[in-house]
Amino acid sequence: SMGDCADATKWNALELLRRIINYGAKCGYCPPLGFTIEMPRRDNERVEYLTPEQTASLFGVMQDWPNQEACRILKLAYFTAMRKSEIFGLQDTDLDFQFGLIRLNYPKGGKSVSIPMNPAAKEILLLQQTCRNERFPESSYLFPGKGGERRVECNAVDRIKAAANLPVSFRIFHGLRHHFAVTLAN
Repeated sequence: SMGDCADATKWNALELLRRIINYGAKCGYCPPLGFTIEMPRRDNERVEYLTPEQTASLFGVMQDWPNQEACRILKLAYFTAMRKSEIFGLQDTDLDFQFGLIRLNYPKGGKSVSIPMNPAAKEILLLQQTCRNERFPESSYLFPGKGGERRVECNAVDRIKAAANLPVSFRIFHGLRHHFAVTLAN
């Protein structure tokens, strides 16, 4: 049952179902729906994706930014749709370069999963491993925080966001995740 899901989650599921059925009907795989799906209201709706200009601005700012580790965190979010907590929790044992997989341990909603490591993500991860090994060779975390422990925050991302003139309402990690999904859907 979807009773305890957020309205946006219900809306996304119904919208996906509607698109699949419409596509199936268009291709002759199934009959069209004989009724209109009642879509729930989405109060938490906030369109969070970047225009091509905003994306160019963000990457332009990151090119010359002094804290490149913060930039690699943002680029990894951009190219994988990983959540901030998933990036901060990444350890060497979660990276399978041979099969091109990133393991997410206990992501939001439960069991560990693996996501594909695309070429852009692979390049970022390898570079970060090298940089981490110079600063915190004893740390197993890919993006370690103080003393090589698990990172809890990355304040530089807000300064990068401001320097790129992104909207104040744009929640950078959530927004990059959404941007990835919108880009993939398109």
